[in-house]
Amino acid sequence: MRLIGRRIPKNIGLIPEGFATRNNHTTIVVDSPMLAAPWLGNSFTIAQYAQAVDFCASRLTSLGVGGRARVAIVRENHLEVQLLAAAAARIGAVPAALSAANTEQELVDLLASLQSDALLMSSAVAERFARSGVDASSLASNVVQLDGEARPGAISWHTLSSDRPAVVAPVADDQVMLITHTSGTTNLPKLVMHTANSLWAGTRVELLPVPGGVSRPSDRFLTAIPFVHSRAFTWVTAQFYWGPDEMIAVGDYGQDTVERLLRSEGPTIIESLPNVLQHWKPLVESHPELFEQVRLYINTFDAIHASIARPYVLASSHRNVMWAHSWGQSEVGPMAAGIFTKGSFRRATKAGKELQMSHLGLPWLGLVRMRVVDPDTGRRVPRGVPGLLQVRSDSIAVGYQNSDEHYRRKWSGSWWNTGDFGYQDRLGRVKFLGRSVDRLQSDSALELETALLDRLPECEEVVVIPNGSSAPVPVLCLRSGGELSDGRWREVVDGLPPLSPPVVVPMAEVPRTTTWKIKRAGLRERVARSVELQPTEADRRFI
Repeated sequence: MRLIGRRIPKNIGLIPEGFATRNNHTTIVVDSPMLAAPWLGNSFTIAQYAQAVDFCASRLTSLGVGGRARVAIVRENHLEVQLLAAAAARIGAVPAALSAANTEQELVDLLASLQSDALLMSSAVAERFARSGVDASSLASNVVQLDGEARPGAISWHTLSSDRPAVVAPVADDQVMLITHTSGTTNLPKLVMHTANSLWAGTRVELLPVPGGVSRPSDRFLTAIPFVHSRAFTWVTAQFYWGPDEMIAVGDYGQDTVERLLRSEGPTIIESLPNVLQHWKPLVESHPELFEQVRLYINTFDAIHASIARPYVLASSHRNVMWAHSWGQSEVGPMAAGIFTKGSFRRATKAGKELQMSHLGLPWLGLVRMRVVDPDTGRRVPRGVPGLLQVRSDSIAVGYQNSDEHYRRKWSGSWWNTGDFGYQDRLGRVKFLGRSVDRLQSDSALELETALLDRLPECEEVVVIPNGSSAPVPVLCLRSGGELSDGRWREVVDGLPPLSPPVVVPMAEVPRTTTWKIKRAGLRERVARSVELQPTEADRRFI
């Protein structure tokens, strides 16, 4: 892949400058101004973005941050995480993008592991630390507050000098360039180390000229994902390359913010997470006209229930609107992808069936290899037989920070254990059944959840929790004012595998990760307050 006769830079510190003069077509739109570069406003060019990266790199230089220094970035979800990370990488430092959605204790533990030379944080994060009794000055050698009046022990970002030119000195492509973290669905998030090479290998997937699956110059691409995730870094590079009319970066998942941007920008491509798309479902049901111009939806990270995707697809006026799955992980990047169309939904409805969207498509040809093994023996199983999903790819992270042993346990020879359970059909397509630690004895939790959601329109969320040798426990989040009688429940579960009586939990009490996934372990603890759960026999070797 070439960029006007030159190779695309791999290092995130060089990418903005590499495209600044080569893509003057794309406008970047954010839902709120940057804290570190507020003059950019809500709309700016790639060239202006590159200038802001250089400006921030100069301020980091004045702070004394140099080559191989660790720079932790903690602020509310925003594209600015990408900008600050690029600024740090530009001068040879190693940025660590940490989500502010982590708890105060999780952030303290992650920062303690990093031993950062600098911590860049928002005033909101500083306030949270103060309320929790955390001395932020103990978390890094230099603590910088990006906005507001700096708290004791912190330096105000806006008092740092930008007069000293930043010395461009990116690390070698095979050295650690970026640290992110896992979502932490089952335990404390793990710090994931990527090189320019591993991150570039993930970006290559997005540079494949998939018909209808890449941005066009006329597209307005809205993405609402965690900007600390490695996926966000590959998205920025790929969109700089493809050059859509607009890159719309949404950090605030609130329906009001999204509705405002849908009305003002009219995106033609929308990407988000399953649980965020579920959160927006009332919006697409009440205002389908806001989505009629969308030609492509991208569901990132995990499978989604058909009942959530259907109203989005049907709201589009495009005859050939596509719904794309993109299955990936923080440590691996993209692994497989599949496509559904408006016709897919209509044919399923006509046949009186629910569309099975647990089919995640094919591994990326030439970039990702996949196999399925028995979790007990490690031996490969035949097509169609469920087992542990393993992959090979150049995009796999080079390690976990301070957790070499755990990283080694994730490998089986040259194969990476994803921790996901599923199978490949005769064509090689991946069927996702769930996390191996959450799998049921004989059924797919994902398919049970899909069936229950389809039969329970009064539910916003359904989670099926393993219950040892007993029937699994369905957790229901009812819409406001919703009720569920015993007779209604018996009607719903008719013909389904045995289930324990449901537990109703308010939506607000469902614990979530930084990527809006459900914290299964936390939810299990919440349910155990009212229901005696049996211990599970889930294989936890690959967590």
